[in-house]
Amino acid sequence: MSQKFQFYKLQVFSEKTTQGFAENNVYESIKALFKGSEHISSEMKEEYFENVQLDSIDITYSEFEKNNPEFDKDLKYLYEPQKIVFFMVDHIIWSGIQEIVDNTIKKKYQKKTQSDTAQRLNEISRISEDYNILLNLFDRKLLFVFIF
Repeated sequence: MSQKFQFYKLQVFSEKTTQGFAENNVYESIKALFKGSEHISSEMKEEYFENVQLDSIDITYSEFEKNNPEFDKDLKYLYEPQKIVFFMVDHIIWSGIQEIVDNTIKKKYQKKTQSDTAQRLNEISRISEDYNILLNLFDRKLLFVFIF
């Protein structure tokens, strides 16, 4: 079974708070807040992060790694990655997400099956809606990924 990306929205800081600071400063602040909480990481995740519900975007670790072989080299982990793979989405990760979404849309658009054009466009619209949710959170420095 392939590991999947699960997206989370940071709840500790408001959008207004994160907008005034550089991405790395937000990351360092969150990392400092969660330092030493590895043993209760699932409780911390439940309390301080909100699961982002997506209907159409589904990204696996292997798919992401195929397009970006060294992506996990400089991730902004909250905890030791050997224990828990939970990280902030930075520009490098975001660019990989964009590439996967673009490829998914292209495949849907070029799909030559019995599904009609309206159905394909509906699927593409749902992917676009999910993408906009993620983009909004990324732009506000509130987007995190948990790999399970």
